[in-house]
Amino acid sequence: MKYFFAISIIIIISGCSSPAPYITNLDNRSSAKLTISTTGSDKNYWVHAYKDKLEGGQCSEDDGSVIAILNNVSMFKKYADKGEEVSTVEIQIPADGEEFRIFMQQVWYELDYKVVKTEICYAHSGLTAEPGKEYIAIHDYDKNPCTFEIYQINDKVLQPEKTHKKYPVCLDDSRNETPVWRKKIKKYIEDNPELYGS
Repeated sequence: MKYFFAISIIIIISGCSSPAPYITNLDNRSSAKLTISTTGSDKNYWVHAYKDKLEGGQCSEDDGSVIAILNNVSMFKKYADKGEEVSTVEIQIPADGEEFRIFMQQVWYELDYKVVKTEICYAHSGLTAEPGKEYIAIHDYDKNPCTFEIYQINDKVLQPEKTHKKYPVCLDDSRNETPVWRKKIKKYIEDNPELYGS
């Protein structure tokens, strides 16, 4: 899902602290394997996880966690990528009938008549996994950086996942977004209440 904004200066999305890592703590719950991969060439794709339902414009009742930084060239090493510049990671996710969501954002810039046009994409998808199954979420599939495509893997064959749902952008304080971007996201939520059950 893509949103376009124009600003006169470059704004870098960053923060002084890093969000908590996604930890597979399933106890006796059923699980499935999810591979998350990008075909994009940009650096530092932050992949967030949400296990609660989308609450209005909030991504969940609690702050989300970070699964990995794909194509990582940052200082952070506590996520599934282990600080390595990898485009694919594998994790275990709950497979007990509850939806599991992943979220990723991407920003790039273009100079147009002395104005920096900033475009930001939000890929936000969910699936309800089955115990013991394998899935793959592909970012930038068919050169579309604004979505994930999710497949179930059966005998090495990719089949479109029937439970895959795509969601709009949402707010999460742990993502350390700049006030400018948060304001834009809030404005989008206010202008599109039908996407959030309002």
